[in-house]
Amino acid sequence: MLLVHDFLLSKSGIAASKGLLRDAVERHKARLSSEFTRSRLRRGYASVGALITAINETIAAGTGAESIGQTDTNGPSEKLERQNPRWIRVNTIKTSLKDVLNNVYFKNFECGNSIEDLFSTPVRRLYYQNPVLLPNIFAIHPSHNITSNTLYTSGCLILQSAASCLPALMLDPPPGSSVIDACAAPGNKTTHLASVMKNKGHITATERDIRRADVLEMMVAKAGADKSVTCLKAVDFMTLDPNDAQWSEVDHLLLDPSCSGSGILGRVEWSLSSFSLPSSNVPLEVSNTGKHVRKRKRKFSTKEDKKDVDEEEKEMNPTVDTSAEETIPELQEEENKPEEETKDRLPSLTKFQLLILLHALAFSAAKRITYSTCSLHAEENEHVVVRALNSTVAKKRGWKVESRGDNKLKTWDGRGLPAECAQLEGVDDDERQRVAEGCVRVGRGDGLGGGFFVVCFVRDNGRDPTSRASESTQDVTQEKGKEEVDEEEWTGFDEDPQEVSSEKAAQSNGESNKKTMVEKPKKDKTIHPKKSLQKGNKSWRK
Repeated sequence: MLLVHDFLLSKSGIAASKGLLRDAVERHKARLSSEFTRSRLRRGYASVGALITAINETIAAGTGAESIGQTDTNGPSEKLERQNPRWIRVNTIKTSLKDVLNNVYFKNFECGNSIEDLFSTPVRRLYYQNPVLLPNIFAIHPSHNITSNTLYTSGCLILQSAASCLPALMLDPPPGSSVIDACAAPGNKTTHLASVMKNKGHITATERDIRRADVLEMMVAKAGADKSVTCLKAVDFMTLDPNDAQWSEVDHLLLDPSCSGSGILGRVEWSLSSFSLPSSNVPLEVSNTGKHVRKRKRKFSTKEDKKDVDEEEKEMNPTVDTSAEETIPELQEEENKPEEETKDRLPSLTKFQLLILLHALAFSAAKRITYSTCSLHAEENEHVVVRALNSTVAKKRGWKVESRGDNKLKTWDGRGLPAECAQLEGVDDDERQRVAEGCVRVGRGDGLGGGFFVVCFVRDNGRDPTSRASESTQDVTQEKGKEEVDEEEWTGFDEDPQEVSSEKAAQSNGESNKKTMVEKPKKDKTIHPKKSLQKGNKSWRK
């Protein structure tokens, strides 16, 4: 789709290097151009420029591109979300909101009453701010480009969606705090933490990917936050020992682990069934003489492969009757693939997210922890929160979800789903409702730059110096053990079944006090190097 877009709409054409995909597009240049022209004329636009202008105006107005011209089925299966402006965070390490609005670029901007005001026609010089919910953050219309402004190039302004600003605002570490940003790259949340702390205190930013860590380091330096931020490049947060003296003063942690990204606005779900695909009775390759070119058959090792080749050639043969509606399995499989991949990926993502959260709960001095995702799936959000609250470390250390009335985002209406908190153990419905209310949900159409989820865990009893590492990380070990037991090869029982049977038979004959068995040889400890495979372990199985 990207290559076809570049071919039809980009002035410079296809920018990609040579390859199979580019060759496939270039083989059908004439047909693609003619179909595009027909589609444009059906919508009533005399030129490509007129069509592009109409699309841009429609998107700016917040309606789907499918509403342009004549209504047809070409376009995304979902309408685009409501207007989403360009959100800007003022880097208070270097400047202030007042100074920014007095800058020559923004001096003539007026304050709008709502996000909708920014999208009035014609577009005016307006900005919108919600100082209670989003301090030092404001929005403008996306057509206003500030990337060439010195305020942006100097690091005074940072382009960041309002939704991704919520974790640092909810964590709210005071100046002088010791904070860990566990999954820090590219660095927007890290530098936001430094601004909230007025660049006083210490932030440890970990990033295990070295290339992303380089971006993190660059962003921290550009924002002027290198005074309070230490970047641990190519370091996995899970390798930090919560009970090490080095982290004994860490009282705040921000967790924003990898997720499915289902809330990101750029990831619009497309359905191939909504496109007017070319019919199969048109030959793909025609020789200069007008005769069909018979492709060389590829080698195949099974009858199934040969059957697939024959069916493919039959579909490409123009003499085949295609009057009846056909269902192409390959297209149906491709159409369902993204959703299936997401469903298959969710269990591994949630396990990873839970491990990080349990690891953070084990830090001895931690008092506040925010967990966030840019996902809309309850499996990655409320379910992870509930499983963490049900864990041993959370119960032992007194972790709970901060109530709505106590957190910085209490004015936001979007809250967690009570039905998804049903698995919370040992509490009544009122507590489940309180936990759900403590979670913040942002929809893709709420105007904050995408779907998001954030929650804050709090612990009133502070430091727990008596906790041992083996006890506080018990849940993490169990989660890892579940994964390891699936990968380990079974090597047999610790005891000989014949000896066990002989012992039971001796006991039934009243000889339980006599030695009726040959002395057992000492167990070879190398047989079961992992504790998770021992018979007494809960995860042990045949």
